[in-house]
Amino acid sequence: MLSNIENVSCLVCKSVDLIDFYEGSLHLNIEPPIGVTRCKKCRLLFLNPRPSAHARQQIFAGLKPEGLEGYLHNLANYGAVTKSRRELFKARVSEISTHYFQGKKVAVLDIGASSGEFLEAVIDQGWEAVGVEPSAEGVRAAKAKGLNIIQSPAEMLPFPGHSFDLVHSNHVFEHLADPMAAAKEAYRVLKPGGLVFIEVPNQFDNIRFFRYRLTGTIPVRERNIRSIHHLVFFSRKSLRGLLHGAGFEKIKIKNKYGAGRSGVAYLGSLLVRFVGKFYLGAPVIQALGVKPT
Repeated sequence: MLSNIENVSCLVCKSVDLIDFYEGSLHLNIEPPIGVTRCKKCRLLFLNPRPSAHARQQIFAGLKPEGLEGYLHNLANYGAVTKSRRELFKARVSEISTHYFQGKKVAVLDIGASSGEFLEAVIDQGWEAVGVEPSAEGVRAAKAKGLNIIQSPAEMLPFPGHSFDLVHSNHVFEHLADPMAAAKEAYRVLKPGGLVFIEVPNQFDNIRFFRYRLTGTIPVRERNIRSIHHLVFFSRKSLRGLLHGAGFEKIKIKNKYGAGRSGVAYLGSLLVRFVGKFYLGAPVIQALGVKPT
């Protein structure tokens, strides 16, 4: 099993000054040698030790590496999740257009495009759309719809520099073995003045998980592929650090909440959002950054 496990330094700042984050391992229902680690320098949380590159390739191919079988009895259907976001993507493209590219022809790259639902929203906007996706199944599904998509990892984009006005990624960077390499690739392929948009879960540094830790009521999830499929657990601070380290400027980090509650619970949700604005944040966060001209 040890050949299927690897140790890594911090995925953002490369520090080796790390501490165990027991509460994260407890919640994910993982056990040694795999665990959740926090970087003492930049505060990034990430899986470490984690499944090795070879083990991850086997899992991606539907195989079960030795020692990891207990996590692989319930594989995630990422394509189905992406399809459920079609309306969200339409609204997102419209919002980005209004605030950043109104009246302009925009060349867009979607990193981790799955079966192409975001690309379809981009095309509906009248923009140019290209996607990269590591899954052969996702690429086949997107190509069957006539979309321009290439099978490629995010860390090695098959495009020349200064090719795109917008690089978009939705719930992808938390899965990446080297998110800094991917962020630098996004920077490379953007035109000067271009925009990067990244959405990721804020799994452990949000106000809800802080309450679990404070009260000692951390929920333990079912052990399956979702226990180990996220290699990185971003916070608002570490997501900002990722974009800053890649060279981006004018970085904005936004909280994203679900539908608001009603009745008495509405007051509680308002309090949570107010506190989250200044400390910790929402369970989902977005980052926008600009490549300097």
